[in-house]
Amino acid sequence: MPSYQPCRTGDDDQAHLHTAGEPDQALCGRSVSEPTSHPGGRPVCVDCAKELLTKLFRQARRISSIEVVAHD
Repeated sequence: MPSYQPCRTGDDDQAHLHTAGEPDQALCGRSVSEPTSHPGGRPVCVDCAKELLTKLFRQARRISSIEVVAHD
């Protein structure tokens, strides 16, 4: 499974994710404007989160557990 890194897009002020090997496009399909190692307290892009979960569940046979923490 590839590594995922936080990033920002020019479209909004949310924290997005991109695949380490594909730094030009976020998981949600938006263009990455700047990779960042500190997404801070920005809200998470829901579309990136959904795509990450989809990728995790597709790899489920090799994952022994998944922990999800949601904050409101």
